Amino acid sequence: MTRLMAIILVLLTFQAAAQQAGTTVAADSSSVNLALPLGKTKVDQLYLLGRVWGFLKYHHPTITKGKYDWDKQLVGLMPAYLGTKGKQQACDTLLAWINSLGDVPACDSGCDDRALKAALAPDTAWIRKAGMSKGLSNKIAAIRVNRTRGNQHYVRFMSEDDIHVALFEHENSYASMTYPPVEYRLLALFRYWNMIEYWYPYKYELPVKWEKVLETFIPRVVAAADAGEYVAVMQALIASIHDSHAVVQSRVISENLGNYVMPCWIKFIEGKAVVIDILNDTLAQRSKVQRGDIIESINGVTVARLVKDKRPFISASNEASYLNLLRYSLVRSRQETNEWVISRGGQSEKRTVQYALSKTARKIKPGTFALERDSTICLVGDGIGYINLGNFQRKDSISLRKLVSSVKGLVIDNRQYPKGLSAGDIIGHSILREVPAFVKFSSADPAMPGRFQYSRPTNMGATGTNDPIPPKIVILVNEETQSSTEFQAMMFRRSPGAILMGTSTAGADGNVALIVLPGNIYTYISGLGVYYPDGKETQRVGLQPDVMVKPTIRGLQENRDELLEAAIRWIKSN
Repeated sequence: MTRLMAIILVLLTFQAAAQQAGTTVAADSSSVNLALPLGKTKVDQLYLLGRVWGFLKYHHPTITKGKYDWDKQLVGLMPAYLGTKGKQQACDTLLAWINSLGDVPACDSGCDDRALKAALAPDTAWIRKAGMSKGLSNKIAAIRVNRTRGNQHYVRFMSEDDIHVALFEHENSYASMTYPPVEYRLLALFRYWNMIEYWYPYKYELPVKWEKVLETFIPRVVAAADAGEYVAVMQALIASIHDSHAVVQSRVISENLGNYVMPCWIKFIEGKAVVIDILNDTLAQRSKVQRGDIIESINGVTVARLVKDKRPFISASNEASYLNLLRYSLVRSRQETNEWVISRGGQSEKRTVQYALSKTARKIKPGTFALERDSTICLVGDGIGYINLGNFQRKDSISLRKLVSSVKGLVIDNRQYPKGLSAGDIIGHSILREVPAFVKFSSADPAMPGRFQYSRPTNMGATGTNDPIPPKIVILVNEETQSSTEFQAMMFRRSPGAILMGTSTAGADGNVALIVLPGNIYTYISGLGVYYPDGKETQRVGLQPDVMVKPTIRGLQENRDELLEAAIRWIKSN
């Protein structure tokens, strides 16, 4: 499963985004007029359009073969459709539109829909609940039976054994549309909503029914008055899936955050924003900011208020992961100097803090402590070895084998994202015997959009080693343990004598699928469901440590890595 392992472990980069087409459409070129506020009748009409358009995109053979520009079809239909009077006329317009797309051949003998128990079944109830005319609902039902199976124009599957990874293709970013016309704002909503509806493995665990999300966001996206409001609405839409993989990036977001960055890096410890590292010594000294300071407010707004206000716009699998993601926006500013109130030694003090102008605005060192940042393989005590997953590379394999075979205890630091694909694999093969199945997946069914099937439990082809293995292994995890590092921790934990120590992980495991939206907005989703072999969840809940160790502000101020200290104590005492 080498090829599939690569798909699962890699966070996709903007290389894929560079392949997206850009179309120039003037911001004032809208041919659609919608009176605000939208009434329920108009919302219902748009809701039906969004559902039918998305259904056809992934089911109708003419569309799945790429014979039509499906975005253009939606935008072209809107003026006439929104001008209809009454539900029957709207349904007749949709039915005539569908008929114009061409015939749908009858399914052959390979169209049997029966399957083993699914992790997630497609929603078909909407066909009878959406208030369609009999003719339109019958047409939709017939297309569903005779739908496309396998690769499509807008979705391609990377498959191995019984696992199928869906990747989105041929989606237009409309890069020139900083503030898209209303029909393209609705296109963005419909595109994203249907991607989640048919290709998101965790739709079943969303806190709000997904069809309600579409109803709620139609008036919001229509009412967005400028580029900033449009992007904020899309951020809120994406945040509604509560997936820490679903980071949102666009030029508008970057400009709103600003190109100035704090002279320090922060982390939430005991619920407070704490300076954990100095990034610019000169500016930090000038601003009288030091490691261990607690930031209470920025420009008159308390950190507690910032935590509350930004929550609706950041997609996070759980609370700890939300605070971890939040700091990436808190360190940014649109102005060079900012007024802080900090707490040091129990006393609150005002500071005028000078920020650094940075082209990337993210010159941030990974890791909190020197060992976590800088070390790869070393000894941390009498006969206790240490491996930093974040710095490990293939060239370190020989040193790894020597260390593993010579120590009585081993600490694997999973608090940093690996630099290379092979890091976890190489370490896993060095600390595992014959590897039992440690994971199973739910993946998209290429034959039925919206259905996710469980794979067989697997060890991902891990073979293990016959060399000596340390009898005690501690795997350090926290909210920064996300995606491939969560997956690696699941593997490492199967080594005899291994435990997880720290706090719960980010709860966003598996591969990442790139999504591009009008206005040159990029985001991602967890594209595979990841479970323990018995079906126990990992998404949102994260991996739960066997030994809970929470870092403290005092420990940071004393420059102590409390997780590492606890791991060494555990190895010595067990």
